[in-house]
Amino acid sequence: TQEAALMAIDANTILLLTSMMLMVAMLRPTGAFEYTAVAIARFSANDPRRLLVYLSLAVSLISMVLDNVTTLIVFAPLTVLIARILQINPLPYLMSEAILSNVGGASTLVGDPPNIMIGSAGGISFNAFLAHMGPPIAAVWLCTVLLLLLMFHKDLGPRRDAIRTQQFDLQNAIKDPRSLWRVLFALGLVVTLFFSHHHMGIFPAFAALLGLAVALLLMRPKPEVLFGEINWSVLIFFIGLFVIVGGVEASGLLGVLGTSLAQLASEPGQLLLTGLVLMWVAALMSAVIDNIP
Repeated sequence: TQEAALMAIDANTILLLTSMMLMVAMLRPTGAFEYTAVAIARFSANDPRRLLVYLSLAVSLISMVLDNVTTLIVFAPLTVLIARILQINPLPYLMSEAILSNVGGASTLVGDPPNIMIGSAGGISFNAFLAHMGPPIAAVWLCTVLLLLLMFHKDLGPRRDAIRTQQFDLQNAIKDPRSLWRVLFALGLVVTLFFSHHHMGIFPAFAALLGLAVALLLMRPKPEVLFGEINWSVLIFFIGLFVIVGGVEASGLLGVLGTSLAQLASEPGQLLLTGLVLMWVAALMSAVIDNIP
C-alpha cells in the first residue's frame, strides 16, 4: 500500500544526507578546501612523500564528516594543479586520496551513506560507531599509506631542486572569509551534537538539521543556488531503495533469508564463517557495483 511504502522510507537517513549535502554546498564556495590543499602544498612542497601523507590525511579527516565524493571533486583538480607546479607525477596522490577518502569515511556514522543506513537500522550512536570503527580504520589507514609509499617510491623520491613555496598564495585561497567562519561555526555545532546526540535523546538527522538551520540563518543563501547543489539522484535512489526493501520485507523473503542465516550461524563453529561469508560477498559485490545497494 502507499502508506506502507511511505513508512518504509527511513527519514533519519534521508534528512541526514540532505542536511550534510546543503552544508557542503555552503562550504564549497568559501575556499576552505582550496586553502587546505594550498597550505599542505606550501608546507610539503620539497618532500613528495610528506605531501602524499598530508594530502591523504586531510582528505580522510574531511571525509569523516563530509561526503567523500564532494571532497574528491574539489581536491582532485587541486592535486593535479599542485603536481603540475611541482613537476611531479599526480597519480600517487590521486590514488591515495581516492582510497583513503573511503577509509576515512568508513570510520564515522556520517562518513558514508551505508554507514548512515547501518546506524539508523541498528540504532547505533555516533560515539559507539566511532569507538568500534575508529581503531581498525586507523590501522588500515596507516597500512594503506605505507603500502602506497612503497608502491610509488620511485615517484616519491627526494627533490634535487628546491621549490619556491611563495607561489602557493594562502591569502587568495579563501574567497569569502566571513562566510567561511559562519559555516565552520555551524559545522562545529553539528559535530558537537553528533558526539552528544545519544545523551540528549535526539537522532543524528535532527542534530544535522539544527546545524543546517543555524547555517541558513547566518548565510542566507539563494535557495535556487543551494538546492541546485543537492545530489537529487542519490536521495531519490535511497527513497526507491527503502521502498523496494520494504516490499521485499513485506513479502516475507527477508524473513526466510534471515531465518536461514540464523540457523546456519547457530550451529557450532559456524558463526565466524557466516560473518566472513557475508563480509566477503558484500566486499566483492561493492567492487563491481556501488556499495549502497
